[in-house]
Amino acid sequence: MRDAAHQPRRNVPYRLAKDPDDPFPIRYIGGKTRDGIVLHDELVAWVERNSIVGSPRRD
Repeated sequence: MRDAAHQPRRNVPYRLAKDPDDPFPIRYIGGKTRDGIVLHDELVAWVERNSIVGSPRRD
């Protein structure tokens, strides 16, 4: 069995959605628990709260 470090990248949004402090804004239609959607405005707001502008410089 694979550990969390080896899960496919497609699982990242679902892992981020479980963050108790600022969950990734996935919505599910009709009570489904798979194949969620993210509304554009909510995605932009979440990215702005959870990222920094620019890239770190390498020495």
